[in-house]
Amino acid sequence: MISEFEKKFGMPTKTFKTSAGVAYHYLESDAKDTLVLLNGYSASSYSWNRLFLQDLLRKFRLVLVDHIGTGDSDHPKEIDRYTIKGMSADLEGVRKDINIEKFFLCGYSMGGCVAMDYVLSYPNRVIGLGLVATKSGGNSYTPPKDGVLESIRTPEGSTVIEMSLDLWSKLIPDGKLPKYERELVETYLQQWRKWTPRFVMDAQLDAYIDADCSRKLGEISIPTIVLTGDLDQIAPIENSKYLSQAIPNAELAIFEGCGHMPHIEARSALVSSLINYFTEV
Repeated sequence: MISEFEKKFGMPTKTFKTSAGVAYHYLESDAKDTLVLLNGYSASSYSWNRLFLQDLLRKFRLVLVDHIGTGDSDHPKEIDRYTIKGMSADLEGVRKDINIEKFFLCGYSMGGCVAMDYVLSYPNRVIGLGLVATKSGGNSYTPPKDGVLESIRTPEGSTVIEMSLDLWSKLIPDGKLPKYERELVETYLQQWRKWTPRFVMDAQLDAYIDADCSRKLGEISIPTIVLTGDLDQIAPIENSKYLSQAIPNAELAIFEGCGHMPHIEARSALVSSLINYFTEV
């Protein structure tokens, strides 16, 4: 039976769910290495860009994780289920379920916070780490302008598409949203059918704001590349610069004219940076 995910993306996919209720999608390719992708706040695997995934499949088998409360995963009511530490443990559950020993890991935004917690908690599992448009928290954190994070908590609009357009206007630099609007709508159609509940979104945003691994960054010993847009309004560029300095031997890639959605705004450059860096690991 073809899964909903495979119907959307048109790629051979196997969808599974762990005993903890966390769904993940396994995209096979001829590549030998596995790359796990962790999405950001309120997003599931259904909101990845199709072309972004196709480009990565040239070099990796992909595992896309639906954070608890999103996509095909369960939606438990317990708020303490939606912590960064909990999502990190969920990823370890996925790893055990799919039975892979080592893999590459890339986390976007909130997913980057989960990825850092994972490599610190399970240091022998990840071959190489990609951190996209994220932050470490604590005293090192450079927050966005006042009100920006709260505005994405409660996007304006009376319909899902109106609220999405309002949210995207905070993620993509001023005046550039129309360029990507059609692509975003096509990408998010399936995500809207599996809209993340409000209580989950609130809990995830709180988890992202509270996330703090800043004092442990020096313990990350695996090859790491930090990637960001220079116009990111959610995780300002100073956060990525700090990560690249605090994580031993980390590299930094900056995409000019790009906001908080490099996988949309700078897809080719992001894919090339990840593939080139991971290939050398």
